[in-house]
Amino acid sequence: MFNRSLPLTLTGVACLGIIATPVIVRAETSNLAATCAFDTGMGKPNPLGMRAYITAVEVNGDTTFTYEQFPANVSGKTGVAATIAQRRMLTFYKTTTAEARELLLQNPAYYAELIGNKDSAGFKPVNDVLRCQTAEGKPLEKSPKIANLPDGTYRFWNGKTRNSNISDAALLKQGGILVVFKKQGSRILGSVSRIDQEAGVCVEGMVAGNTMSGFATTYQALKKFNKSDTFEPLVVIPDGSLKTRRGKQISNDRVRFPSALLNLNGYTKIDTAKSQAPSKCPR
Repeated sequence: MFNRSLPLTLTGVACLGIIATPVIVRAETSNLAATCAFDTGMGKPNPLGMRAYITAVEVNGDTTFTYEQFPANVSGKTGVAATIAQRRMLTFYKTTTAEARELLLQNPAYYAELIGNKDSAGFKPVNDVLRCQTAEGKPLEKSPKIANLPDGTYRFWNGKTRNSNISDAALLKQGGILVVFKKQGSRILGSVSRIDQEAGVCVEGMVAGNTMSGFATTYQALKKFNKSDTFEPLVVIPDGSLKTRRGKQISNDRVRFPSALLNLNGYTKIDTAKSQAPSKCPR
């Protein structure tokens, strides 16, 4: 039904029996990074109705979505009590919950495979009522999310500061990764680079929460780059926030990745200063 461009597994199970509550598949707590489930506290109804749920668990860097349908009576005229239930599991390897949710939002085929049928509304209504938390029970993401920011130009830094008006000299002293982008609706266009380097990576795509999915193009030559179908951190952005796949050399000093994920969870919004986002990415 779809191109398996990302390593994943999908299993479907139909079984006889009774399931009282949605089941989240867990591993040892020390390996558990995050769990996501329907949040009744949002005051919104479950888009899947009262007899089905979707949950997600991130363990050892892999995220597994579980779709469960509660038991339905199939006794018929046999006189024997019987129910049937379904559980389907979709696993994205080397992918955080934020990245996996973005993949489901951007790729309707993944969501259709997870629930076992096509849904014109897609994953978004379910995603809107999922609440994610760490193994310690703390909210996984802090607001405001980038997707909720007004249109404009922004700078985000992977360091920490009490003063958002941190000077360029202080940034250069502390080092780290700087992201400058222009946001218009759900689309962002920007650059990701080390603070001590002008050259970096141009990124463009759609944002959901704090994660952008789209493409990336380097402003420098790379001796080695990821050509596989598996997302891997881009070596020139050493904090691992930018993952890419399917790289292609487009010139002597350019590599383009038609599939990229930029995760800005943990980044700090700072003053825009005089920084400008690129007007377009190299093609």
